[in-house]
Amino acid sequence: MGEKSPCRAARGIHAYAEERASMIHLDTSFLIHAMVPSSRADKSLRKWLRDEEDLAISSIAWAEFLCGPVERSEIDAGPEIGPGP
Repeated sequence: MGEKSPCRAARGIHAYAEERASMIHLDTSFLIHAMVPSSRADKSLRKWLRDEEDLAISSIAWAEFLCGPVERSEIDAGPEIGPGP
């Protein structure tokens, strides 16, 4: 089989898929739920932060969140979300 065989291409795609980094993309609803101490979302978010998972949020979801359930003091506090365990 030559360099351009379909099998070689399939192996290359599979290897690439295994090497891609994963990212957890948060939405507004999740962030709102994560503000509830000891909720499932709060515990998940804290675990992901401890494990240094790659997290992302769209600018739209972040704007919705900032316009919703958070107080100015919580925004100013920075990346810490909600009270500690």
